[in-house]
Amino acid sequence: MKLSLCTSLIVSLACLVVVESQYSAETQDCIAKSSKCSDKFSLDIRGVTNPPALCGAGFKFVSCLKFLGCTLPREVMQSKIAGAQNRVRIRARTCVLPGGFVPPMPRPTAPKPTAPKPTAPKPTAPKPTVPVITDIADVEVVDCSAMYVKETQVEVSWRISTGAQPLLLAGFKILYRIASKGTKGAFSVQNVAAPSSEDGLYKSVLDLKRKSRYEIKVKPYSEKKDGEPCKPVYIYVSGINLDATPDLVLTAAPLASDAAVVSVDVIGDQELTNVNFLYMKKGGSEWTQLFQDIIAFQEPSDVAFTGLEEGTVYYIFGKAWLGNSYRALYTSLETPFSEGQNLTCGTSEDLTLKKQQNSNGSAWVDWSDWNIEGLIGYKATVTYNANGYTERTEIEYLPSDQTRLDFEMSNDTIDRVKIEPFDAYGLKEGAEVDSVRVSVQPTL
Repeated sequence: MKLSLCTSLIVSLACLVVVESQYSAETQDCIAKSSKCSDKFSLDIRGVTNPPALCGAGFKFVSCLKFLGCTLPREVMQSKIAGAQNRVRIRARTCVLPGGFVPPMPRPTAPKPTAPKPTAPKPTAPKPTVPVITDIADVEVVDCSAMYVKETQVEVSWRISTGAQPLLLAGFKILYRIASKGTKGAFSVQNVAAPSSEDGLYKSVLDLKRKSRYEIKVKPYSEKKDGEPCKPVYIYVSGINLDATPDLVLTAAPLASDAAVVSVDVIGDQELTNVNFLYMKKGGSEWTQLFQDIIAFQEPSDVAFTGLEEGTVYYIFGKAWLGNSYRALYTSLETPFSEGQNLTCGTSEDLTLKKQQNSNGSAWVDWSDWNIEGLIGYKATVTYNANGYTERTEIEYLPSDQTRLDFEMSNDTIDRVKIEPFDAYGLKEGAEVDSVRVSVQPTL
């Protein structure tokens, strides 16, 4: 059977009117294919208020557009990313997606002037005002972050609270020290002048010691006194010169009401050396590391696991290592209810399964001729004894290199086998086959 791309389940991410005749049939197919990225993004941010999770969902959406396997027209790509940027920055105002500019709105054409009738001026309501902060003690440093640049250099960035007047500031003090488990040393201080970039972001570069983990804080100061520092951030300085700063994207998608797949993609030339995954229910207070009992299978950058609760929002944390430095990544997912929505999206493949039953009662199902880009694994659903009193269904998650199921000799009938491939964005429509093993008496 020919499988179609998944249709939109909820409102499209961004409205873009395209005259299809101006694109080739291949480009029109690519535009249609990109709709699954928009659908997945809308699901990812539904009910999410956590800024890192929203930003992670935005990066995941951009990555999905980049790895469609075809090329979107530039104006279509820009419009979709701009729409995602607008939705993410409602609650994650410091998140800037790659290419995530907001296109200027066209101004309406002014009508030709006509002689106005004299009218009395209407009273206007006073404009709301933002409270102006005039005391350095009330200037709050927010959105502190640190990013490894190269060798021993780390870029520190931050903003100041809304309403604070930069004229109050003489500058900022960056406090940094090596973070050790034992006795902590005194902070070193680097003074930074007050001017910021056009978007209100302050930046400065520190030159630190290689192979050391640092604690960094930033606080404002005036001519009279210092303000309070931001919450500390931590970073490991590897001392390795990266040819290009790689982009890491953490994705997570449900595979069932109790299962999910989590993946880290490295966009760049660096190799991912290790990654640790943790998860926490929305409203929880402690992170839980994935342990062997719930892991179906794990690859260097991907893991499929079970043990989740249905209809629940989970936050996912990934600590990804590139050489001796690491990045902390966040995203979220929501598991469906048992009788909930269909989780599969279409593929462009004609997928079929091969089967064989042997005379001794053994059987097999094979799909080794499938060729799906970006594949992580398969969800295998097997139904036994559908017409008897011992009917049961078993689900198994298989790595991408396993393309065959073997069934040992038995009197159980195998009424149906369904294989669904999945990638970092979730399940795709697969194929199923009936009557894999009919009732037989095995030959002794």
